[in-house]
Amino acid sequence: MAMLGLRVGEVVNVKLDDLDFERNKIRIATEKANTGDFLYLHKKVRIILESWVAKFEPEIRSHENYVLFGSSRDSTKPNVSKNWLRNYFRKVLVLANLNEYYAYSDESMFSI
Repeated sequence: MAMLGLRVGEVVNVKLDDLDFERNKIRIATEKANTGDFLYLHKKVRIILESWVAKFEPEIRSHENYVLFGSSRDSTKPNVSKNWLRNYFRKVLVLANLNEYYAYSDESMFSI
């Protein structure tokens, strides 16, 4: 997200068809301006996305092509929610000892 300057809502809505590895671009449906935008993929982001798609392509396709697909059987939504991604990101920050670089109102909410 940070290397591309994306909002959480933009990230969770990326679909397989939005990725153009040949042209090194990603299509984003912007939240703020409610328009479409093409961004160049940072080399590190591209490597991660290519690896993710190669590993999980069948699951991605079975979840309406959402790159970040949901795994909950109870959910009717094929992709992860913005809240899930925010919470997961915060947990990873704590595990990586990077939480001091990001503002939190209450770290006690993380039970890892």
